[in-house]
Amino acid sequence: MVMTKHPAPAPAPAPAPEIQAEHLVLEADAASVLTRADEQHKMVWRGRAFALEDRGGRPANGDGERPFIARGRHAAGAGDMEDFGGRLKALAYRMGLRRALATAFIADGATCLWNWARQHLPPGTVLIQDFWRVVEHLSGLVYELWGDGEQAERKRKQWKQVLWESQLDEVLDDLRAEHKRRRGALRARLEREIGYLENGRERMDYARYWAAGWPVGSGAIEADCKHLVKERFNLTGARWRRTNIAPVLALCVAIFNEEWDRLWSQN
Repeated sequence: MVMTKHPAPAPAPAPAPEIQAEHLVLEADAASVLTRADEQHKMVWRGRAFALEDRGGRPANGDGERPFIARGRHAAGAGDMEDFGGRLKALAYRMGLRRALATAFIADGATCLWNWARQHLPPGTVLIQDFWRVVEHLSGLVYELWGDGEQAERKRKQWKQVLWESQLDEVLDDLRAEHKRRRGALRARLEREIGYLENGRERMDYARYWAAGWPVGSGAIEADCKHLVKERFNLTGARWRRTNIAPVLALCVAIFNEEWDRLWSQN
């Protein structure tokens, strides 16, 4: 019996992006949803993508009112990182990842997010650790070391400024000096903070990012957390079954992506 080989069908062309970003910004974060007493709290992953050229109202030095995003798209997932990573990659393609001139990825210190970005985003993607999360870390440490007096406020402002100027070593020198002087729980706390900063060093060159026009904080994704997750899932007294989170989350994302009418008509 002679077997006839048939050529494999040509792959379907990739769909055109909804928004072709020249400079694509991706942001990702997670939040906890309160669940029923017999279940563990559920992490909800959120992502947002927008074109840098669609951002307006950029403050002069990172302070002041947050810039507004003229348009963007959202993704969210209540599964594991593998599930959310697929959704985040699909979101990037919707925003023109394949033809973007440059891409930046902004997140907090979660290792799984940085690993995902290195594996799935193009070489040369700018990885940025959220500036304001790092400032929160340092502000909390200042309070633990010096309380809330004038000395603490001076140190907080100093560290924030040198961090903004990409002088991370100045902060680390101060922390190492304090580490030598402190004992017990504070010494251990300083060790953790030094490790946190060292691990994120390559993602904390904020002066360079800002000069290149990239955002250095995830203000957009933080706003999403409030409107996409907290306003719906964290109502006073609300406790969710884990199995009910994903379907409601999908409806919220459809609204945020302005897809409700189209999806409703198809179903």
